[in-house]
Amino acid sequence: MISFNNVSKVYESAGQFVHAVEDVTLSVEKGEIFGIIGFSGAGKSTLLRLVNMLERPTAGTISIDDKDITSLSTKELRKLRQRIGMIFQSFNLFNSRTVFGNIAYPLKLAKLPK
Repeated sequence: MISFNNVSKVYESAGQFVHAVEDVTLSVEKGEIFGIIGFSGAGKSTLLRLVNMLERPTAGTISIDDKDITSLSTKELRKLRQRIGMIFQSFNLFNSRTVFGNIAYPLKLAKLPK
């Protein structure tokens, strides 16, 4: 299960504060398929980057399988990310690979059996 408890992410730029994600509480149970939709700039990508801690929350806690991941070390986060599947937006994909090839690439690096 993935759960967010009062999670916020605030960026500061030139003395201005931008609230990309504000006080989000949600949970996704094992086996659920979840979609996030919204206008451009609504914080969808930031919310997803918080799941794998590519961004750290300004406030709140994020848990995976009832373990708070917001306090994990860099080494612990690396291990966690090996268990999280993430499909990035098109600018992070290899143009020379098919969809299958892009998905299979990190699995090959991890030397997982076919």
